[in-house]
Amino acid sequence: MSKKIKTVIILAVFAACMLTAAACAKQSVPEKYAEQGYNVKVTYDGNSGVLEGQVGTQLIDMYKADNYEAGADGKVQIKLAEPTKRGKNSITITKKGYSLLGWYRERQLVTNEQGNPIDDDGVELTYTDGKYFYSDGITEAMPKYAYADPWDFAADVIEYDPSSAELFSMTLYAGWIKYYTFEYYYQVDGEWQLMSTDEFDYKTTNQQDSVTFDKDTIWLPEYVNGAMSYEHSYNNGSKYNFPKIPDSTFDSAYLDEEKTIEITGSFEHRGTVDYATCTTIGRVEKIYFTTTEGVRYKIETAAQLAANVNPQGIYEILSDLDFEDVAWPVGFTTATFKGQIYAESKKTISNVSCSCSASANYGGLFGYIADGAKIENVAFENITVDFKSSNRVMGAEFGLFAGYVSENAEFNGVELGGTLEVRINGRMQPQSSSTINVIANGASDKLTVTAASVDVYIYGTTYDNVEYRYAMAADSVTMDESGNLNFSLGEFKSEISEYKKSFSL
Repeated sequence: MSKKIKTVIILAVFAACMLTAAACAKQSVPEKYAEQGYNVKVTYDGNSGVLEGQVGTQLIDMYKADNYEAGADGKVQIKLAEPTKRGKNSITITKKGYSLLGWYRERQLVTNEQGNPIDDDGVELTYTDGKYFYSDGITEAMPKYAYADPWDFAADVIEYDPSSAELFSMTLYAGWIKYYTFEYYYQVDGEWQLMSTDEFDYKTTNQQDSVTFDKDTIWLPEYVNGAMSYEHSYNNGSKYNFPKIPDSTFDSAYLDEEKTIEITGSFEHRGTVDYATCTTIGRVEKIYFTTTEGVRYKIETAAQLAANVNPQGIYEILSDLDFEDVAWPVGFTTATFKGQIYAESKKTISNVSCSCSASANYGGLFGYIADGAKIENVAFENITVDFKSSNRVMGAEFGLFAGYVSENAEFNGVELGGTLEVRINGRMQPQSSSTINVIANGASDKLTVTAASVDVYIYGTTYDNVEYRYAMAADSVTMDESGNLNFSLGEFKSEISEYKKSFSL
């Protein structure tokens, strides 16, 4: 085909592209072009799509056969331009939840055994006043069509005999396919229930140069820096999130209800499409997943434990944790701990230094260890708990390991060792309603203390350049049989000094 003819085609497309509404003047625009010798008409039916911002409109291209060179058989060949890929003259056509697979010459409504129209999911529809509805008679629906004879814009042409007096007319229907879907099922009371869905555009995802090529993939949750991560970044920077069930942790995922086909790592949607008939194959991929009770963590470093503070969390300690250069979480020192800390074999948490809040009711390595809490196979060594910032005088309970340990908390193989210190300054003036225990108030007998003694420090300090002096007699500090420390108020002192006393356990 010569350069001249290519130019004529582009001009013809540019001149003849138009949107025509149902209502029109006495003589339609296509009729006017027909009078001017445009004898080939191609109608693009949006098929319920939104074409150039409108629903129910059509795109019409008209061609003049005289502008084309005829072949030996006297016919001209007219190559069509795909309407959404014409550069400046491209049009937009969209349908929510659907992707445009191609353009087809044949379209037939799909019905069920009763002869009633259905949607892509097989739901029966009703037809009223030129529209399709679901059973409520209000919600409009997209009926399912069977398509045939797709138009190949790269290879197909219209053959037309210029000597014919008849107008050649052809309609191409937009072939829509519903977005492909991942459905996530979770078992509730023994029954699988749909929890959520993820959708993606099959056609766009499968384009060779698409930046969303991985939208057809899901990633199973995995432990990252000690915590279970449910998020993954798509190639285009957007986020994928696997469903998260409250108060539980992902365990495993399967492709069948019987849980015989397990998924590991990531999984790519297995759906395909039949372009010849615009038919989806395996459009819905069902994922069945299970969880383990509680929010769980797998801890290998002190930094991981410090970064994942959850007083109700379940922590599996996989290695010895050295807190020499890591701050112990404040969220543990004052909170009510209802979770679990355990190791399959003995692990050590060592070199912890922490301070208790000035306003806390309970304070220690842990604040309050409640009913249901469990700590197992963990040794705490060289623990320092500092009460220097505490000034609560009534109703407070403090201890090295915990402010209070509930009788119904469970301890197995829990040890306290190394050098355990309590530091108290003049700002703290315990009264009879406040207790400070070397180990913990409450059921401290559940713990095995491996240290031979506990060192108690009492010292003065400054706060905002104001000197605080002793408000108690340092040499009156005693410990009773239950491990409670007792103090007597003493004279204020002008100098900052330190007092140390060691108690045998």
